[in-house]
Amino acid sequence: MKKLVQVKILFLFLFFLSFSSTMNAQKIKNIEPVRNGNNIVVNYTLVAKFNQKFNVSLYFSRDGGKTFEGPLEAVTGDVGKGIRAGQNKIIWDVFKDVYSLEGDIVFDVRAEVIEEEVSKQFVLSYSGSIDAPVGLTIAQVGKIGWYVSAKTGMNFSKPEYTYGGQDWDPGFESAQYYKFNSTEDLRRLSITGGITWQLGKNFFVYTGVGYGMKEHLWQMELYDYETDSKTGEEYVQQPDYTYTGLEAEGGVMLRINKIFISAGVTSVSFKYTNVTFGIGWAF
Repeated sequence: MKKLVQVKILFLFLFFLSFSSTMNAQKIKNIEPVRNGNNIVVNYTLVAKFNQKFNVSLYFSRDGGKTFEGPLEAVTGDVGKGIRAGQNKIIWDVFKDVYSLEGDIVFDVRAEVIEEEVSKQFVLSYSGSIDAPVGLTIAQVGKIGWYVSAKTGMNFSKPEYTYGGQDWDPGFESAQYYKFNSTEDLRRLSITGGITWQLGKNFFVYTGVGYGMKEHLWQMELYDYETDSKTGEEYVQQPDYTYTGLEAEGGVMLRINKIFISAGVTSVSFKYTNVTFGIGWAF
């Protein structure tokens, strides 16, 4: 139950993260005017998405914000076209725009959004998990993108037997008996695909679904009844720890120049959860 809750929390986190990114339009806050001789320096903080620039203008009010005059023209600094998010300031040379400055003075910084197009990149990546260390992911990332991924373990032999409990009879054709040893292994296959979102200049999230199989194996040693000698070894599927069906996953990707590093979690039927990782190259 704990693993199931963890996976659900992760998917909810990714959903709300992408939703908040979509809804997070520009926001101007911390507007603070400071007088400097005949100039007034208006400090402000501009919060925005990674792919937004702004056309910024400055207005002022003499009546506490009921009415505003502007846009002001005798301004320099972080004003005009091409302004990006961050801690910015505008310098207003007051008496080039007005003869006097009296009243209940309030400033208003206004920003018109200039949305930049987000370029798309293909990414080819090695991907794997603790139980499926061999894999490949192909993705196209951008504001919204896609990916497909396949991962597998190192055991490719399908077991001939399935364990059936304490009184289990394998149904040997010859006079043999078995003993379980301490060797355990698993067969693992994961084929998934889904959507990627770009939440920052170099930060992405992804979530997807597909088919997953995790087969837990025990090894048994075979012995001949007459000679009591060992005749071979076989893997037996343990059904209580074997899961197949829907596989759901989610995670994050970080871009460093052309290198992509990813990490996340995946779950088969929300019963078996594992950590995933990857490293790839954008082109």
